[in-house]
Amino acid sequence: MKQRAILFAPNFVLLVLLTICTTSGVSAHIRGAASKWPPSGHFYHNSSKSRVGASLGAINLALNKHATASSLETAQHGAGNAVDGNLTTRWSSGPRHGTEWLQIDLGSAYVISEVNLAWERAYATIYQIQVSIDQTTWKSIYSTTKGAGGNESLTGLSGIGRYLRVYATHYSPARMNYSLWEVQVYGNTGGTPGPQGPAGPRGPQGPVGQAAPVCSEFSTGITFNSNPLAIATGPDGNLWFVESSGNRIARITPSGVVTEFSDGITAGSYPYGITGGPDGNVWFTEASANKIGRITPAGDVNEFSAGITAGSNPRGITAGPDGNLWFTESSGNKIGRITPAGVITEFGAGITANSGLSNITVGPDGNLWFTESNGNKIGRITPAGVITEFGAGITTGSNPRGITAGPDANLWFVESSGNKIGRITPTGEVSEFTGISAGSIPVDITAARDSNLWFTDSSGNRVGYITLNGAITEISLGNSNARPLAITTGPEGNIWFTDSNTNQIGRCGVQLA
Repeated sequence: MKQRAILFAPNFVLLVLLTICTTSGVSAHIRGAASKWPPSGHFYHNSSKSRVGASLGAINLALNKHATASSLETAQHGAGNAVDGNLTTRWSSGPRHGTEWLQIDLGSAYVISEVNLAWERAYATIYQIQVSIDQTTWKSIYSTTKGAGGNESLTGLSGIGRYLRVYATHYSPARMNYSLWEVQVYGNTGGTPGPQGPAGPRGPQGPVGQAAPVCSEFSTGITFNSNPLAIATGPDGNLWFVESSGNRIARITPSGVVTEFSDGITAGSYPYGITGGPDGNVWFTEASANKIGRITPAGDVNEFSAGITAGSNPRGITAGPDGNLWFTESSGNKIGRITPAGVITEFGAGITANSGLSNITVGPDGNLWFTESNGNKIGRITPAGVITEFGAGITTGSNPRGITAGPDANLWFVESSGNKIGRITPTGEVSEFTGISAGSIPVDITAARDSNLWFTDSSGNRVGYITLNGAITEISLGNSNARPLAITTGPEGNIWFTDSNTNQIGRCGVQLA
């Protein structure tokens, strides 16, 4: 006799004793017809939370397997919580960019046929289920733009992979991250690829490949000579950007409608960096005014300066894994932290003097990572404020600028003077990639839904992308006056960038991976 426990809710357990008579040639794990078990993909519910239930007679391939994630809200919300079989624990991403992922190593290759997701209130409205044999080439076996949260049973899937990931690109309303109670994966053994055979004869010419991404720009509604600089996805499903010379914060919808806000911003403050906050607002830095600003989706502005050293020149800003905002102080040579209530703390111990701190992002390890443009290093600061610098492997005088977490659990950054793209692992190992046209000045970088990293080239009038293997593709904007600077992934999955010279916001269509 075998015993199987079904957990209906955290408060009680129903133990079902099921006698399975195993005869020759019949597996005890095969989907059976016992009416006591719910049909495949059904979930158990209680009055407070929905929980995932096991598919009838099948083995959950994800149970207790190794899981990683693009970021963590806190150390207590690790990726392993989504595959531990404990229905009271959950993975939760850090509040940051719209693109996040949870990846599971199934241990062997399987033909995936079903995935069950139990979302917490912070669910994804736009996401994919992707599979891969090698963690490099990913295939989407399911995608939706109408995710509704709760318990989602995705059946009828078909794809072979050892690795499976939930790849989310748009938050649920009023949320700034993603959270999953549990992920269940079902399928059959697919085996692993055998050794490569001898090359066959050349085949006929194949069809024309996929067209290059189409980029367009928007200028209507942006005040002349405003100098759009940083851009980020907001908690309201729109894009928000700073107009540094215009001394404004602006919002652009995914369809290109622009609204500008200036009331409440100190004159001549030179807004610089911007990010969506964990509190449902948008936060920005004011480099000249030495302040941190907050703007609601309705356009109401508050400014905070108490606790920032005079003349610090705050630049980059991001939402941290601890529910606070973190920013760089370029002249002050410090990292700042501000709570949603406006309480500021500075950290400087461990940063080389005159490093010229630039951009900052949340890493897959739950720490904050930042670039040191003058110091030619990449820095890491824990939520507790412990700083470590990494310089080995970065070409001298490369001037690291933009930085982002990639879909491969590494950090990727641009080298503006070195004309390269860099990659650094969470343990500090650096690789550099060439292939950008000579004389270019890459400025910023973001992870996209096609599993590539997209970057801006402010001197070459181009945007480009680099694959996880290091292959670089450049895309001309067709305008010799263009000067693309900041770049981000929008709520609908396209790439958005600022064009400071032509006073426009650009958008490039991106295909699903």
